[in-house]
Amino acid sequence: MFVDTPGTYDVTIVYCDGSVAGRQADISVDGGASRLLSFTPTGSFTTIGDLTVAVTLAGGNNTIEFSNPAAYAPDFSEIIVPNSAS
Repeated sequence: MFVDTPGTYDVTIVYCDGSVAGRQADISVDGGASRLLSFTPTGSFTTIGDLTVAVTLAGGNNTIEFSNPAAYAPDFSEIIVPNSAS
């Protein structure tokens, strides 16, 4: 993902989570330290939800990675990055 200006961006993660308890995933930017995110169940795997998180991005290309080595993560649909930092 490319941004012109380095800074903190309020990134919106669009997902589906049909589990009862909610799922989790780690988020990491450019191979840096990961942070655990908790996603609220959406009621089915065809109903979308969203979670907005503050993410620090460098100017230029960035890689955002999601993982959960212990269990299922939500089904991710898209990542929305605003045009400017907050």
